[in-house]
Amino acid sequence: MARIKGKYDSKLLGSEEIAEATRAFHFEKPEGFTFTPGESIDLFLPEDFPGASDDRQRSFSLASAPHEDGLTIATRMRKSAYKEPLAAAHPGAGVRIVGPTGTMSRPPPDMAQASEGFEKCHFATLGAEFLKSWHRV
Repeated sequence: MARIKGKYDSKLLGSEEIAEATRAFHFEKPEGFTFTPGESIDLFLPEDFPGASDDRQRSFSLASAPHEDGLTIATRMRKSAYKEPLAAAHPGAGVRIVGPTGTMSRPPPDMAQASEGFEKCHFATLGAEFLKSWHRV
């Protein structure tokens, strides 16, 4: 059964370089927002977002785990009318989140092999959720 996507207002909490030319962006987790590991969101920059052009929407895998207080995405940084304003934004900048969406919700039997083929963000969030549930056993 497909879940209906929600629309949520959120704020940028900050960002950090996590690898060469790769940044993690941290956002407030909106009240009522729930997701399953492996899902993604559409992130919209509002019209009044500093430096934003007409190119104001992208889809991103969630790199955070569902039990965490915030939402994190990670992306390679390239010259882009979308990513450059996002990287230059100050904490508190408003965004719109639509989602979550996606179907990858269970860790594969061989996590090491899967890490070579799946998006790294999916693998990270699946791994974090697996470790949390394994620790409870």
